[in-house]
Amino acid sequence: MGQNEIECLLRPLMGKESTPFDPPTVEDWDFLRAKFNTDFSPEFVAFIDLMAIYAFPGEILNVARGGCTNGNDQITTVYEAENTSDRWNRDMIPFYAIGNGDYFCLSACSGQHSPIFYHYHENGRDEKFADSFEMWLKNLRSLLT
Repeated sequence: MGQNEIECLLRPLMGKESTPFDPPTVEDWDFLRAKFNTDFSPEFVAFIDLMAIYAFPGEILNVARGGCTNGNDQITTVYEAENTSDRWNRDMIPFYAIGNGDYFCLSACSGQHSPIFYHYHENGRDEKFADSFEMWLKNLRSLLT
């Protein structure tokens, strides 16, 4: 699924930002890949890049480490903070903060082929939510309504 297809999924679900943000740079993506010793699916990269344009309802965490962002925390900052808890699985990479410490996450070990997991803060459980980022995107309409 390419960036145009992802944008076609996003367009009817959310408006555009009044002032677009700076998308992550190549250096930002390289930093994130090195931090987690993994790679990310092209769909995830395209989605995060599009978050500089679209107003996603909720807190999509930032890959960008500078410039003009949406003001949400960075993925690495949230990961480090949550990693202090005994209930955090170090393989989980949070990308969408739901609230109350719950997150949608990727698996570092699974790399580009990572399923999407839902992390429950109250008990530290990680539940598989979708088989891939592409499937998570295709189910956004039901997730957001």
